[in-house]
Amino acid sequence: MKNKIFIWSSIFLLGMIYGVCIGFTASGLPVIGRQMGWSLEAIGLLALPFLPMGVIFLWAPMLDKYSLGGGDRYRRWIVLGLCGMLGGLLLASQSENSFGGLLLALLLLSAAVATLMLSFNALLIERLTDDQLPRGKSLQMGGYFLGEAAGGGLLLMFYPYLGWETAFFLVIVLVCTGFLLLRLLPRMSATSMPPREAQLGRFFQHDTAWRRLGWVLVLCLSCSIGNNMLRPFMIDYGFSVTEVGVIMGSLASVAGGLGAMAVGRLLSVWSVHRVMTCILLLIALDGSVLGGVVAIGVPHFGLAAALTITGNVLFSAFFVTLSVQTMRWAGGNQPGTDFSLFECMAFISGIIGSGVAGVLADALGFSVFFMLWAALVLLALLVSMPLYLRILVADAAR
Repeated sequence: MKNKIFIWSSIFLLGMIYGVCIGFTASGLPVIGRQMGWSLEAIGLLALPFLPMGVIFLWAPMLDKYSLGGGDRYRRWIVLGLCGMLGGLLLASQSENSFGGLLLALLLLSAAVATLMLSFNALLIERLTDDQLPRGKSLQMGGYFLGEAAGGGLLLMFYPYLGWETAFFLVIVLVCTGFLLLRLLPRMSATSMPPREAQLGRFFQHDTAWRRLGWVLVLCLSCSIGNNMLRPFMIDYGFSVTEVGVIMGSLASVAGGLGAMAVGRLLSVWSVHRVMTCILLLIALDGSVLGGVVAIGVPHFGLAAALTITGNVLFSAFFVTLSVQTMRWAGGNQPGTDFSLFECMAFISGIIGSGVAGVLADALGFSVFFMLWAALVLLALLVSMPLYLRILVADAAR
């Protein structure tokens, strides 16, 4: 029992570590840069170095196949990811006055974080049972969301007192603790041997591979359309930038982390089908109520804030539920490679959803937009759930 507590704690804390790192660099740096006088074009460019997180599938087969000197392959790749994170943070800490150097540092950092996250997920897939996966993934994502709140909110609040180098130094010290947490992660069993060939093509040899990707596409596309517009909506509704930062950067992230851990407990009792159905219905309800609040015309800031926080919590629960199912589907002898393709599909869906959301919100206004989002989520439920059941039937028949 004591050993399990250490394992669950290490999963949670390691998720928190890279959550702080991503929160500070992806969410905090644009705010810091704008305060330092960077142009909006420069701030927009800060997103480019994080593209490796969407194409991790390109080197995912190496994580499954090679162990970097023998032994526990996923632990060694996590170590490499932590070392890359330290290198990127060190370079960024010395790039306050060099935008090009900062972009290079963020590129190294994002590639390292992507490698660490995929190795971490592959380790969980390989070494946790189906019954343990919901708890493991929910703790990982709960730690990530809470870490993101700390990095993009709490650390940002103290940045005026810390300064550039000191803020990065604190993140570096936190990342160093990840090397200690590695010793507590689940160990490799005698049967956890690297596959002779880990290839992207092997994923598509499965009869239901395209159906599984289609299920992920439909769900992620429908949910991301509305979730990506919550922050812009709050600005248009009358919230200040500071209020949006506090509500969405801190309160919503903390609530999302707690929601992620709660849904993990729920998944240990209910099936993915039932949990996902409930989440999608609640997202549709939240979107329709939010659209109605906007349509009233009279600002209700408290209610609007509560609904946007609720939307963020539901999206966190949605992502954990989706990830648990895709991790189960990736439970073969190349878990990193298979899971990376699901992650890539979710990433692409998010990008498409963000673009579509911007066009729809601009053309229709937020009231109609949120109503339409609720309808799209219900449509996604009607399309995805029968597809999911057909996938289960096909898998059972094999």
